[in-house]
Amino acid sequence: MEIAITIVTSVFGACISFVLSEYLKLSKVLASALPSLVVFLVFKFAGFLHDELSVTLPVIFIGATFCGMSASAVLHKFILVLFAGIVFGIVFVLSFSLLQGFGGGIGTIACISVIISSGISKIWEFVYFKKQP
Repeated sequence: MEIAITIVTSVFGACISFVLSEYLKLSKVLASALPSLVVFLVFKFAGFLHDELSVTLPVIFIGATFCGMSASAVLHKFILVLFAGIVFGIVFVLSFSLLQGFGGGIGTIACISVIISSGISKIWEFVYFKKQP
């Protein structure tokens, strides 16, 4: 159950920052910071979750917004941002315990997620849409 919540949170974080920056034309930093602040405040003051997940979910959301920030340069389609959010959630679950105590852990996970998503996109384009000489 926690894995599903992690993935949904990361997809939402990546997609909301992409939508805010690409469609509403907010700056990349504001598109990440504004929803991250809202999520933090909700979890800090609403008090509806009282376990480790309530501490981890804002971190997951903030990290996933980093994927959405890189969207126009690397992930130029919404489906790629959605996929990067899924990859972020999976990589977070698999590796976050290894990165605890190191600065930049969620940024590293976001970078890995974007690289994987972009790589798969490039492979897809090469295999299915390559131009004949």
